[in-house]
Amino acid sequence: MTFHWKRLQAGHYFHNKLDFDRRNLRPQCPRCNKWLRGNLAVYGVRLTKELGVKGMDQLMKDANTVTYSTMDLHKIIDECKEELSHNPLYE
Repeated sequence: MTFHWKRLQAGHYFHNKLDFDRRNLRPQCPRCNKWLRGNLAVYGVRLTKELGVKGMDQLMKDANTVTYSTMDLHKIIDECKEELSHNPLYE
């Protein structure tokens, strides 16, 4: 299935953890993200293919140890704003 980007949501493999870590985020349709609670079986298989087993191991480790400070969150916001400033869709 193909969706217009405005209809997609930010899916998380680890929920309420690594919410701002791009390794953990992928676009998902609302059905999978909301009604199928992330459709994690499919999400996990695809994410493992993309990140590899070592990448998934590190992601799991980080999900259990990483916390965000206010300074971390401000840095993430600034990085996203900078990246979006170069995207013609947001001009």
